[in-house]
Amino acid sequence: MTSRYYTTEEERNSFIAFITWIFPSSLESSQEKEYVTVVVDTPVGMLSWYVPMEHKHYFKHLPENMNRGTPVWTDEEKYDLLIKLAKKVGGIVVALGMLSSFGFGGDK
Repeated sequence: MTSRYYTTEEERNSFIAFITWIFPSSLESSQEKEYVTVVVDTPVGMLSWYVPMEHKHYFKHLPENMNRGTPVWTDEEKYDLLIKLAKKVGGIVVALGMLSSFGFGGDK
């Protein structure tokens, strides 16, 4: 069996995909045609990320173009919100991950 290393971008997008299975999310169009915007509603606020079209398959489970606004955060503000989210629901996320297979990237 051949081992494959994932790029930093693939790991990041896998993490974002994981979050979209837990919280209400959608794919929104982006001003830049080579990207889509992933918007996630969490208990600590709305988060969003630009994802390259080539990784859109990570998010095939999401509804598209729901015309939701995207928050304007600096990366620092966004990741501070993620830390708050982890503190708020971290134990639940770990339990879900241990009990379920989320099938990231279309593997299953």
